[in-house]
Amino acid sequence: MKRFLLPIAALVCAAVIQSALLAAGVVINDTPSLPEGFYRKTDRSVGKGCFVLFRLPPSELSARPFARHNLIKEVVAVAGDHVCIDAQGVQVNGRTLANSVPLPVDRDGVPLPRLTLADYTLRPGELLTMSTYNPRSFDSRYFGPVLSSRVISVVEPLLTW
Repeated sequence: MKRFLLPIAALVCAAVIQSALLAAGVVINDTPSLPEGFYRKTDRSVGKGCFVLFRLPPSELSARPFARHNLIKEVVAVAGDHVCIDAQGVQVNGRTLANSVPLPVDRDGVPLPRLTLADYTLRPGELLTMSTYNPRSFDSRYFGPVLSSRVISVVEPLLTW
């Protein structure tokens, strides 16, 4: 019985710490899409260049069991921007983004969705979210524009490594 107490206590402590962080508006990014660490929710408006915490559409969650319900990505395009997504990568207003070439499979070898947008203009309420930090990120190159209604908060790095 005693050997089960330590792991149970550790899980309880981790849950309490995570709850306290969430209550304080701090979220943890432990994925390589952006620098790992702690991000703080802000009341800033969504705009190009900011990081947003958003909910993935349910269709993406069921198709990608590894995908988190909430992701943090950078907003790289907003309403009015012209976007192209093809095998060469993601272009915003004619500029190709770094690390944006779509990959054929995910880290587990499962085929990734193929999305092609040819000279698409983002409409009001649409955002393109990406990680130009990591070429293996699961982002808008695979699931397309994100509705701004799915954004939980703009976040900023608090402590990253």
